[in-house]
Amino acid sequence: MDSSKVTPGHWLAGIAGALLLLSMLVNWYEFKIEAFAGLSGSGNAFDSPGFLGGIADLIIIACAITAIGNLIVVASDSQVRLPMAGTALTALAGATATVLVFGRMIFQPGANQYISLKFGIYFAFLMAVLIAIGGYLGMQEEGATFDRAAGGPPA
Repeated sequence: MDSSKVTPGHWLAGIAGALLLLSMLVNWYEFKIEAFAGLSGSGNAFDSPGFLGGIADLIIIACAITAIGNLIVVASDSQVRLPMAGTALTALAGATATVLVFGRMIFQPGANQYISLKFGIYFAFLMAVLIAIGGYLGMQEEGATFDRAAGGPPA
């Protein structure tokens, strides 16, 4: 394992990816329905599907694993053939996760007067943003661009 090749961008994205996975287990929503004898409860990302349901959960998990995987590949000095730079994939994964978590914040799993957002979803949003930032910083540190990552001409 050669940690000298791991840049701050890789570390930021990888750690944020691990924390994003953990944040999915923390409560994202709280339900309070006073009309039904004060019925209340809470749910994490998996208990309360909300925006795009289980598909969003799977995509968010895949985005987090992409960030963690890129850190592991760079740290282990492995040669992996990818269609684009690993940091570019990480930046795209972070942007995707950010949009999905934000969608979960806006389109809550129920009527807004009964649902309140909890710490877990805000933390997940922050981690998704940090994955995107870490991927972008990694791209800058490696000299990669989205044009070259997509097969465009070198600069």
